[in-house]
Amino acid sequence: PMTTKVYAVIAGMDYEGEVFSTLRLFDCFSTADAYVKHLEAQYDYALLDTREVCMESAIGATLNTADGITTSW
Repeated sequence: PMTTKVYAVIAGMDYEGEVFSTLRLFDCFSTADAYVKHLEAQYDYALLDTREVCMESAIGATLNTADGITTSW
């Protein structure tokens, strides 16, 4: 399987935890780092972590249903 490195960024609030709506994946470190700085201005902290993503799974995640509607899950 083909894998690629991505940078995962998420922000959070002390005593409340991470704010899932801030989660973003980036393929460029400098863009991820800029997003971290943007989030740090609005939240108590921001985390950046490197992850491996299987591209075959990402491509297969878009399913065509019988009625022709494309659904991303």
